[in-house]
Amino acid sequence: MNMKKEDELSRLKRNASKLLQQAHEQTHAQQRRLSTSGRCQSACDQLDARVRKRLSSFTLVKWAGKPSKLSPLMFASHGWICVSSDMVQCEACGQYMSVLIPSLVHADVSVYQKSVRMLVSMITMKHYVTCPYRYTSSGTDDAVSLKALSKDTVNNSYEIMKKLDLKQIKVDIPGVLSTIIPETTVQKCKALICFGWQKSKYLDDAVVCIYCNRTVGLWLLRGHFFDVEKQHHNWCTFASDISRHTDGWQCRQFVLQYINSSKDLPVTNWAAKAEVWKSAIMPKNLIRK
Repeated sequence: MNMKKEDELSRLKRNASKLLQQAHEQTHAQQRRLSTSGRCQSACDQLDARVRKRLSSFTLVKWAGKPSKLSPLMFASHGWICVSSDMVQCEACGQYMSVLIPSLVHADVSVYQKSVRMLVSMITMKHYVTCPYRYTSSGTDDAVSLKALSKDTVNNSYEIMKKLDLKQIKVDIPGVLSTIIPETTVQKCKALICFGWQKSKYLDDAVVCIYCNRTVGLWLLRGHFFDVEKQHHNWCTFASDISRHTDGWQCRQFVLQYINSSKDLPVTNWAAKAEVWKSAIMPKNLIRK
């Protein structure tokens, strides 16, 4: 009888020891994953910051008249910065490239289209053979940065965004039920933040996109809808575009989680001609029924 109890006790001890070892291994593995994730996220944040810095060089004045296929985001993702009108330079290899395209007023459509196609191919091929951007991009042109949707980023941005008067503005989130819309100032602010909008540093009553730099004057939207996606330039990473596989749904997901919960969101240069200024701040689809 005592022998059976000793055997049972030994078996329980072995099982307990095995469970403790498994728990220790799982904890250690989780710590390694978190450490790796943190390093990867930090690297991604730095990469994302460099792309955004290059994007800021593509102002409306320098990039006026370019077709959508010559997306500033595509150029910036491949290391190019806009140094002057119709001229870009790779910040890695230093190579220059002219992005001048013929005017449709003086050139045939086929010539124009051929020039655009050639420039698209030169985005990679114009780099020196030793340049890393000749073979790869920064990889941020197809998805929304997770940092832009993180809890800390949203909360920090909200402290500034809450100064805006959004009471008479209806915030519209494409792809969600019309019954699920931001109603309170907090919800509206965080919906805008999740789609890349932040308070303009230069205009008191305006928001600007952190990626495409499009500025929207809120005074023009009083009593109207603010479409958080369509107000971006069509090449912006926050604007859904099937041809670019942009993950605009990520933003909608986080916004919906906030609206449907009482809890917080989970972790996750202006001087130009009058026409350019008007294009920069005039909302698209101003009147919506």
